[in-house]
This record gives sequence, C-alpha cells and structure tokens, in this order.
Amino acid sequence: MPRIPRFFALASLALLATACASPLGARDDAAEWREAVDGALKRQIDSGQPADPARPVTRVPATAPANLTTRATELDAFGPVTSGAGMKLDLGPGLSETEQPQVGLSLRDALTTALRNSLPVQGARIDRAIRTTEIDQAEAAFDAVLVAGGGYQGNEDPQPAIQIDPSAPPSNFASIENRGGNLTAGLRKQLETGGQVGLDVGVTQSKNMNGVTYVPNPAYESSLDLTLDQPLLAGAGEDVALAQVRIAQVRDRAAAEELRRSMQDLLLSVEDQYWELHVRRQEVVAAEWLVQVGTEVRDVLEKRQRLDATVADYSDAVATVEQRKSTLINARNAARTASDRLKLLMNDAQFPVGTELVVATTDEPPTTPIDFSFRESVITSVERNPSVKLALLTIDQADINTTVANNGLLPQLDLNLAVGLNGLGSDLGGASGDIVDADFVSYLAALQFSQPIGNRPAEDAWRIARLQRSRAVTGYQQAVENAVFSVKSALRDVTAAYQLIEQAQITRLAQAENLRALLLLEKTLAALTPEFLALKFQRQNALATAHIESARAKARYNQAIARLQQASGTILESKGFSFDEAGSWGAPR
Repeated sequence: MPRIPRFFALASLALLATACASPLGARDDAAEWREAVDGALKRQIDSGQPADPARPVTRVPATAPANLTTRATELDAFGPVTSGAGMKLDLGPGLSETEQPQVGLSLRDALTTALRNSLPVQGARIDRAIRTTEIDQAEAAFDAVLVAGGGYQGNEDPQPAIQIDPSAPPSNFASIENRGGNLTAGLRKQLETGGQVGLDVGVTQSKNMNGVTYVPNPAYESSLDLTLDQPLLAGAGEDVALAQVRIAQVRDRAAAEELRRSMQDLLLSVEDQYWELHVRRQEVVAAEWLVQVGTEVRDVLEKRQRLDATVADYSDAVATVEQRKSTLINARNAARTASDRLKLLMNDAQFPVGTELVVATTDEPPTTPIDFSFRESVITSVERNPSVKLALLTIDQADINTTVANNGLLPQLDLNLAVGLNGLGSDLGGASGDIVDADFVSYLAALQFSQPIGNRPAEDAWRIARLQRSRAVTGYQQAVENAVFSVKSALRDVTAAYQLIEQAQITRLAQAENLRALLLLEKTLAALTPEFLALKFQRQNALATAHIESARAKARYNQAIARLQQASGTILESKGFSFDEAGSWGAPR
C-alpha cells in the first residue's frame, strides 16, 4: 500500500528537521557578556607587557656589626634556646591528674592526617557524590519507560423493546450483554529534541452473550500504534531538552571546586596553626628562661639584704619574678590551646581533642627564599583559584537558563504524528496476521498552536534570566579582582616577612650581646643599685622578646607562603598532594 511508505517518509523528514534545527529566538546579548568576562583579567594585567621572569624574594642586607655575626653561634646559645621547645618542654599541670604525654608531629604528617580525617572535607566529598548522582538522575529522564496494563469487563445494558403489534402485550425489555478483556503494553521515550516517541501494542477479546450471531464471536482485536509528539518552536531542540542535564553537570563541577577549596582552606589552616603552635612553644621557652634568670636575681638579692641590698630592691625582684610566672602560666595555656586547635583540625583518633595529649612540632620553619613572578602568579590564580572557577560556573548555569528562557519567548507549536495498524480475528493469530499484512491502517498528522496574548510570563522569565546572568558576570569580575588582590597582598607579606627574618635575628644577637656585656659588668660592681637591677630585668625581657620575635618572623614567612599558594590555587600541589576531577587526592609525593 503506497500510503504507508509516504506517511513514514513524511514523519521521518519532520522528525529529522526538528532534531537538526534549533529554533531559538535571537533576542540575546551573549557577545556583550562574553566580552565582559574576557576583559576582567585584561583590566588587571596589560596583555601587551612581556611576562616578567621569576625571581627570588630578596631583602636589603642588614648592617650587623662584625662582632655579632662572627659570634652568632655563641650568642644564639645565650638566653632562651630554640631546641628547648622539644618533647621535654614543661607545660605545667593539665585538666587531669593522669600523665600528659607529648607527641612529636611533622608538618607533612599534620597535613596528610587532616586531609584524611577532616569533617568539613568529608562533607564536601559527600556533596560532590550527591551532585554526581544528580547527573545520572537528570540523564534518566531520557530512559525508555515500559508501560503495561490489562483488565476484564462485563456489561449488561437494558435496551428498549420493539413492539410491532400494539394489541399484543409488551415483551420483556431487550438487553445487550457482553464480556471481554484487554492487555496493553508499550514503550515511551523522551527525545533529546524535546519530543516524545511512543510504541503501543494492544489485544482485546470480546464475546457477545445475547445469543445473537456475531462473526467472529468471540472476537480478538489487536493494534500496533507508533506516535510522535514534537514541539517545533517553544521547547524544541536539545538546548532546552538537555538543560537540566547540563545544569547538573555544572553543579557537579562546582561541587568539585568546592571540595578543592575546602581542601585548600584546610591545608592553609593546618599549616598556619602548625607554625602558630611552634611560636607558642617558643614563648613557653622564653617565659621559663625569664622565670629562671629572674629567680636567680631574686635569690642573690635575698642573700645580700644583710649587705647592700635594700628591702625595695628585693621586693622589686620578687614582683618581677611573680609577674614572669604569670606570663609563663599564660604562655603554657596558649601552647596547650594551640595544640588542641591543631588536633581539632586533624580530627585523628591518635590525637583526640578530649585527652590531655600535647602535640609538639618537630619541624623548624624553613627560611629559603622562593621564586615568584607577579604576573604569572595572577594568571595562575585566575586559572586555578576555586573562587574564580566557581564564579565562571555560575555564569555557565545562568547562560543555560538564559537559553531556555530565550526559547520560551517563542509560540507553542506542537507536531503530533501517529500511525496505527489494526487487526481482527477469531483468535489472536488471525488478529495479528492483519497487522503483519497491514490490512487496516490508521494515521494522524496534526499541529497544535498556542500563544499567550502579551506573552508576559515568558518575557518576564527572559528578563530575569538575563539579569541573573549579568549578576553572575559581575560576580566573576569581583572574584577576579579579589583573587588579584589576594595574590598581591600575599606576595607583599612574603617579601616583608622574608626581610623581617634577618632583622629579627640580628635584633636577637644584639640583645644577647647586650645582656652578656651587662652580666660581665655586674661582676665588677661593688653594689647592686636599683637602676642596675631595673636595667638587668629590662635587658632580660628584651632578649626574651627578641627570641620570640625571631621565631615569629620565621613562622610568618612560612604562613605567608602558604597564603600565597592558597590564593594562587596551587597549595595542594605545592604541598605534594594531587587532586583529580573525581574529588580524590593522593598522598604526598
């Protein structure tokens, strides 16, 4: 039968034309916002300038006296000693009467442990797994759906009787009685063009119970129907049909960046706290030394009260020692708190926060100069900083929504195509044979059109989508500026901290020499005057402060480097960890 091939050819051409076309409206400003995105970085760095070569961080050489530099080893050993912050550091009584062990920990072990056990990072990993599953959930909308049904029905309907002879008494009312059942099965599949295709098979069995001769009785009816519902304007095209899948993919990439940012923030916090603990333990060392040397002075004055020391001199020494003991108590408390903060970040069963176990830092802060290029650091930050990437992904999602809203401006024009093959027989085989032979064919081709007058809902949705995309572009520009500021600020901190290391070290050497010279002078004095005692206590305090500041300068240098790596988005790799798009990470290399 020629009508069947012609119909299928028409349906195929219509489906092909619909699938290949993307009937989206032209009311868009993609070029404008893309130019704004591309110009965000160009405003920060002149692309015409040549790339500046990487150079090491430098400092102006300090003019330290020769007598200090040549005796640096001797003077470093005078006063508080850095090595005194080891495992035997006395932190005083804790909250329990049990033994309070101290466990040494390297920076690398602290970073690895934190990445493995951190609760915020674990939460970010779970969020990533949820977003990945949502992609599969969105793609499942295009899976074929199997539908099936069946039933059995009996009808007995009364009918008016026909009375031919008016003189004859009326007969009983006539009735129609039949019994039958049906079975149906089919497939439905959503198309990436926005339409839906369906295939249905049905079998119906009916039997007339009136005694009237029907042929065939029972009768079997079979059907095979193929349908296609395809929007031609609004709702057409894969840009609209796959919008939810693409949004799910964008959210999945955003979850990966959130995980990366969570891991980078964790590494920065752990390293920052590790060096903070190092400084706090050096403060305990300095405070203990001050109490020790102060007690020695007090004891000497107590013995010399019978000779030349006054009650005021002795009282002043007692007050100074007690004040230093207060400082020691505070320093020990700060060291314990810093240890607990580090344990909290690591969340490891070997370092439970609830115990009095104390973490002791085993690494000394390195002071090696780093190489940097401001231009390359900024470009790297824009390319790898999670905040900038998240801002770009927000633009991607807003662009998808704008495309869908732009399509929604079009009228609704739907194409409905259907072709059916029917069969009838005294058994299922006979009814199916009619379908195979295509003896009975039904078909449908229809168009449905609708257009809201004024189209205000679609117009408003389109405006909202464009405004949201403009807001996303603004957020990206702000993220780029924040990234550039963070990198520039971190580089300045690195440079300043590196310069302060040498200054702090020379200050400590000078204060040590200052106190050493005073102690030599003390041996030649006939009497200890109040002015001399005050000067001695002052120089002891100055040496202890210089010792702490020297340790803090080294710690700040390493903390500044970590902040630079975090601002550039490279702290994971810089610390020897790897991160892939699946959200997993490798151990330090």
